[in-house]
Amino acid sequence: MLKKILGTAVVGIALLTGTPCAQTTIPDLHIELSFRQSEEGHLSQGIHLLHLWCSDGRCDLTILTLNDCVAERFSPTVEWDSNMMLAGKHEGTLQVKSRGEGRLHLEQHLLGEGKRTYDLRFREAQTDAEKSQTRNSLLTRQGLKKIVLTEFKGTVTKYSAILAKVVSVEYVPVTEEYITVTLDCSALIPGTPSLKKQE
Repeated sequence: MLKKILGTAVVGIALLTGTPCAQTTIPDLHIELSFRQSEEGHLSQGIHLLHLWCSDGRCDLTILTLNDCVAERFSPTVEWDSNMMLAGKHEGTLQVKSRGEGRLHLEQHLLGEGKRTYDLRFREAQTDAEKSQTRNSLLTRQGLKKIVLTEFKGTVTKYSAILAKVVSVEYVPVTEEYITVTLDCSALIPGTPSLKKQE
């Protein structure tokens, strides 16, 4: 009788707060894709490569940025974040929610005012062509399965001190299987002068 009363109370609280009793487990997977930024209809020249790895509830997100030219050169940048502790840093700012049916929602809080969000939807690859065209995978009890993305939406919203207003930028995925990108400017690569051999 007591179990029945407690169960009814939990269901009642969940209904009142709108909180589900159990969160959908984050699947073990690897997803990679490329995207550009679009602001007010203008597509940026910069290209961003996204890699997401999730395993046992831990998710690590890495983004490599290329071709983001300033003064006719760009510095390749690598950003990484996690929903757990980062090596040499404090706990990451990445929040990952699995919404079931192959849907993931990612959110990052930026320094100052701003955030990035990514919404991804995937399904199992169904044909040989889909399996050969994708590098994305899902680890299940039945083993490793190839998956394809069927939806991707991403945005970054932040306050621009230069423009003195909140700016919203949309992420537009690169949809070709492979593209050859001609860089618009030279890459500025850091070196390590201390390793130079003394003559």
